[in-house]
Amino acid sequence: IDEMGDEIGCSFGVVGPFSNAFFLLGIEKTLTCLHKDPDAVHKLCQISLETIKAYTAAAMEIGLTPAISEPLSSCTVVSPKVFREFSLPYLKELVDFIKARGKGVIVHICGQTEKIWPDLGALGLAGLSIDNVASILECKKTIGHQTKILGNVDPGGIMYSGTPLDVRLRTLECIQ
Repeated sequence: IDEMGDEIGCSFGVVGPFSNAFFLLGIEKTLTCLHKDPDAVHKLCQISLETIKAYTAAAMEIGLTPAISEPLSSCTVVSPKVFREFSLPYLKELVDFIKARGKGVIVHICGQTEKIWPDLGALGLAGLSIDNVASILECKKTIGHQTKILGNVDPGGIMYSGTPLDVRLRTLECIQ
């Protein structure tokens, strides 16, 4: 405890604008609108972004550091083309908003993400958290020179159901 000093940094989670749009409208309806009414999805993403920025600013004012989750930006859910059109511009604006206030940003996207790693690397993130279904080695080779790579430990099988030794061993494997 003495090594930590008087203060310990704390973070808070915020859902990214694209995923928040899905939560507001519903997954099936949003997926349909991506093709039938893309302008509505853009409007919803913009509304989500403004709401998220207000929440983020308030949390940062009390000293918290944001971590963004964008689960529905996963290439397991949408194509890289859809990600680039409907998620990336709003995610970039949110990342820039946070960085302009002096904080680094970590983003987590579940599932397969390798096709969008270059896009994410270009955001200037402090870190990218990847799912255990993605290759940490390939991610490091692709964008490890641009950002820190985090995650990659199975959240259910290891983090939740595993022993402390399982967690330690898998974490060490990721580091190697």
